[in-house]
Amino acid sequence: MAFNPGNIIISLVILILGIALGSFAGRVVRRAIITLDLKKYFKVQIDLIASRVTAYLIYALSVILALINLGIATPILYAIIIILLVLIGAAVFLALKDFIPNVVAGAALQRRNIHKGLRVKFGNISGKVEEFTITETKIRSGNDILYVPNSLLAKEILYVKDRKRRKK
Repeated sequence: MAFNPGNIIISLVILILGIALGSFAGRVVRRAIITLDLKKYFKVQIDLIASRVTAYLIYALSVILALINLGIATPILYAIIIILLVLIGAAVFLALKDFIPNVVAGAALQRRNIHKGLRVKFGNISGKVEEFTITETKIRSGNDILYVPNSLLAKEILYVKDRKRRKK
């Protein structure tokens, strides 16, 4: 198979653009995670991991596009791509299966005006809201501090005791 010089140049341009785009996208993902303060929800350095995975995926995609442009992509390459995409999709799903319901419930609870200092009761737990984040609520019950996922709070009947009492 003879390679056309034009295709080689185009493939090199694809690789260079892929490297630049991968680096840029990795930095954007890292800044977004830091800005949204998502690092506190993970025990690992999620900003570093997510930024590198994003960059490497774009690098791999640019290599694949360059190979396709050169005409040497094979069905095996397509099979590897499909397998990798399925594995990545499964990993992302497993990582976010608990996070997304808590974020949605946190948004719903924000509309219900849950905030620090509010006294709440749900089920057999009552206490004062110490901290309310998008994924969990920290409740002080006596000497205990409870970290309650927002999805659990949203499912239960939540009794709220306002600090201000109305005069009759």
